[in-house]
Amino acid sequence: MEVNAYIRKCQDYDEERVKDIIYGLLDKMNARDLLKKGSNVLIKPNLVMACDPSLAVTTHPSLVCAAAEYFVSLGAKVVIAESPGGPYNRLRLQRLYAQTGMQKAAEKSGAELNFDCRYEKLSASHGKVKKEFDVIKPVLDADVIINIAKLKTHKFAHYTGAVKNIYGVVPGITKTVYHAAFQDRRAFCDMIIDLCDSVSPDISIIDGVVAMEGNGPTAGNARHMGVIIASKDPNIADKAAAKLAGIPEENIPTLKNAFERGRAMRGAEGILTDADAEVEETILKLTTKDNLAFASLFPSALQPFMRRLCVRPPEMDPRVCVGCGACMTVCPGKAISIKNNKAAVNRRKCIRCFCCHELCPEKAVRI
Repeated sequence: MEVNAYIRKCQDYDEERVKDIIYGLLDKMNARDLLKKGSNVLIKPNLVMACDPSLAVTTHPSLVCAAAEYFVSLGAKVVIAESPGGPYNRLRLQRLYAQTGMQKAAEKSGAELNFDCRYEKLSASHGKVKKEFDVIKPVLDADVIINIAKLKTHKFAHYTGAVKNIYGVVPGITKTVYHAAFQDRRAFCDMIIDLCDSVSPDISIIDGVVAMEGNGPTAGNARHMGVIIASKDPNIADKAAAKLAGIPEENIPTLKNAFERGRAMRGAEGILTDADAEVEETILKLTTKDNLAFASLFPSALQPFMRRLCVRPPEMDPRVCVGCGACMTVCPGKAISIKNNKAAVNRRKCIRCFCCHELCPEKAVRI
């Protein structure tokens, strides 16, 4: 059965406009049929760090509010949940929800915010590189999962959208364990596919009204695209987003690997359908050199050496760094220390995953 990606033009985050679009998309995908009496619906946005939604780092709350209202109106219990990088605890979640606008979205829609910081094992028996994952408890409690991602470039994965957004169900610091275990980009993205297949979101929506280009997913530049994309298949949603963003599918490891596994179709024919109006392609500027891709051409045993040879480690800008230690906390290789109230990188220990770059609240990490 062919799965489509639906694209809607949306010029801004006006709440009524966004609500009309989200309701229309959910109806188009027969979202009502997913529900039974008393269904638990999990909405999983991209809340990688606590910051204002105007920065294009996180999913805009207007999309989350609209989706939550839709399911609450149908009698479902709706929970908004995310596990950002770093420690996973109630205090950090409170700050995250408040700063990203999710607290207000929950209050307006009648949804609940998740503060249950427990996590459990999720089987991935058919996984290619990983057979089991730690995931936050709301994932296992949910009858329906609505994945609401943000369209952004990504220094390590090249692109982040619907499939990569599911990595946010892995609890806090456990993400660093997985980064350490899957240092090669291809292997890491294979692991993400295994996770996404196991979580199996029912509907994926991508916020491309304002996207991010350049040094994403947190230190890039906001770029207006004016679209909302949705599909029952997160791979197809990403495929549509990649086409609109002008990113070749073969440059996105999660898509490329999914094609090779038979998870998605190549080419755009029959995929981008039912747009309200013609949507112009908006080319997102990517980061410049991609030596990670060159290093991955070598045999796996040589790749750690080649990454160190070809890819410079991140550098901390002492004029911007405040010594908060966020980068040190999330570093899988334990390569960062705080000296004289400034972060410093041990080049030999650095595995070039760029988690420090992704989660620095001050944008002090230079690539």
